[in-house]
Amino acid sequence: MSINAISISCMAMCVQPSNLSDATRKKLRELGIDPSTVKTEEEAKKLIEETIASKIKKSALSKSPKAAAKSESKIISQIKILASQVGVSVSMTDSADEILEKTAKVIEKLPDSDLRKKIFKEQMGSLKFENDEAKAKNGMIDNLMSYDAINNKLALGL
Repeated sequence: MSINAISISCMAMCVQPSNLSDATRKKLRELGIDPSTVKTEEEAKKLIEETIASKIKKSALSKSPKAAAKSESKIISQIKILASQVGVSVSMTDSADEILEKTAKVIEKLPDSDLRKKIFKEQMGSLKFENDEAKAKNGMIDNLMSYDAINNKLALGL
């Protein structure tokens, strides 16, 4: 066997053509993953999904649940202040939605000539939006934690 034949056969065995599509290679590079470390398209897609999920989780958890809870309690206290300004009695067990509902009923009963009606409606709309946003953030964190738990169970074979 000549040296050239040995070199060619070694190159054929050592350098395997990539089975990855151009789009997959591009996505791997965008995520900072070396495409040469991945052998199959399926493995690459799984790695891409895991990397994206990890980045989403990190960005969501960077806003800690304590901060979300703090903002939610701040929103509830603002809702209670608005309710007291309108004249709604609130118990400690009332949720933010219940307080907003009671407050809305009282605001609707105010006469249109009352200048406070417009201000109260605007405040209530703003607080309702903030409350819904806080609940959505908490729901997203719960979903991410559930997703992480499922992945851990799958990884452990449970």
